[in-house]
Amino acid sequence: MRDTSLTKLSGVFSLLSAASIIGAIVLGIALGGRGPAAMDFGDPILLVGLQDAGAKGALLEILALVGPTLALGAGLGWWPVLRDRGSYVALGVLLWYLGMIFVIWQDAAELALVLHLTHHYAAADGASAEALLAIGSISSEVIHIMMVLGDLVSFFGLLLVSLAMLGKPGRWKLLGGIGIASAVTITIGLLYPPLLMLRLIGFILFMVWMIAMGIAMLRWRPAIA
Repeated sequence: MRDTSLTKLSGVFSLLSAASIIGAIVLGIALGGRGPAAMDFGDPILLVGLQDAGAKGALLEILALVGPTLALGAGLGWWPVLRDRGSYVALGVLLWYLGMIFVIWQDAAELALVLHLTHHYAAADGASAEALLAIGSISSEVIHIMMVLGDLVSFFGLLLVSLAMLGKPGRWKLLGGIGIASAVTITIGLLYPPLLMLRLIGFILFMVWMIAMGIAMLRWRPAIA
């Protein structure tokens, strides 16, 4: 079977996902350097800042949600392209999707808090404001747990997929190396906060990987038996 419609569609999703996440990173930096880390919605200064950011802050969270959602379509093409590298590629794809469940939930929760909690807090005072800060603080802890689970599981899946690329010739080895570097730096920055900048570097590498993988899937043709 030489139908490549699935891999082509996955390639498009991969490029669109990368564009959305790059947009979120650029906008986050423009709004004060907010990087790929969970926010503390129990911090009144943050809530006021988000309220002041207005539509730009909401757009940032929308892009942060759209990116991983589109990445669901990207992962579908990894297995056809790499299935000759072994069954552990399937495990990598499965873990990617499992982790994305937590990542998308996290981004959806952040969007909801940005759209609603900030406005409620701006109109509250006294005990009501304190209660909203408590809700925001608890929500932030739950979001952080989801982020850790999602990133550890999904990027371990990406690590397996990238390791499989090392066994392919030519540019696949370079692409595999970028994927491995991305997964490792994102994980280190997540587990060791003083090295948070590594997480941003890892996400930039991941964007390079997604763009290159998207182009590779658009060009891919199955081997003739």
